[in-house]
Amino acid sequence: MQIHAYNGTVSEKERELPLYIATVGKSLPQTHIHRPAGINDYQLLYTESGVGTVRIKEREYDVVEGDLFILPPFTPHEYRRKEGDWNTLWITYNGSAAKACFNFSSDIKKAPNFNAFFKKILRQQNRGEWRRKTSDLLYGLLLDISECKGICVSEEEQNAPDVGMAVQYIAEHYHETVELSRLAELSGLSEGHFCRVFKQYTHMRPIEYVIHLRVERAKDLITEKPPLPIAEIAKRVGYSSAAYFSKIFREKVGVTPEEYRKG
Repeated sequence: MQIHAYNGTVSEKERELPLYIATVGKSLPQTHIHRPAGINDYQLLYTESGVGTVRIKEREYDVVEGDLFILPPFTPHEYRRKEGDWNTLWITYNGSAAKACFNFSSDIKKAPNFNAFFKKILRQQNRGEWRRKTSDLLYGLLLDISECKGICVSEEEQNAPDVGMAVQYIAEHYHETVELSRLAELSGLSEGHFCRVFKQYTHMRPIEYVIHLRVERAKDLITEKPPLPIAEIAKRVGYSSAAYFSKIFREKVGVTPEEYRKG
């Protein structure tokens, strides 16, 4: 697989832009991706050629050339190749106007102009103030997408019980004590109903999801330079006991934190 991407670090100043592109690139071909916790930014995944399968909540859909898969932040998702080589173009973005002006739900749309916008954005690479110069292009792209009709997610599905707010809350508070009652309240559901819908949405129970995020964050911290003490990493991801953290990490990853650090 070849991945061509621009992944510059987003500065605090750039994060103040109403809209900014975090990453942009193409995967030739696209590999199987499964992100139970989603990502921090909005994501646009466009099928340039081939056929792929994407999962929105508990349902799967095929995407073909010209289809655009839209994902809000912290949305659990999975996608994979279905037939032949599935080649994709992708953009991740964010900013204060992302939700205020373009509050997209998870969806698949026909986006005939995406490729043209994508090429314009790529041409700005390696130029000064890259994100500032692509902000207006991103606005034009999102405006164009907002006028495209969704092709597969029905109004009934969009209005089905959604635990997106709970997922985002966990992403922001995973290192704290996360109360089931608070998650259910955010979703407007009883605790029992919330747990059922949450598992359909993420394929995990809420406590499993919290542990998953803690372990994934710990992996990042373990590989930081200079190395952090394991006890400090445990504390940062929500465990007061380094021994208990190491036990959980080994159960989920298959090796201890120290072994993971050694590679």
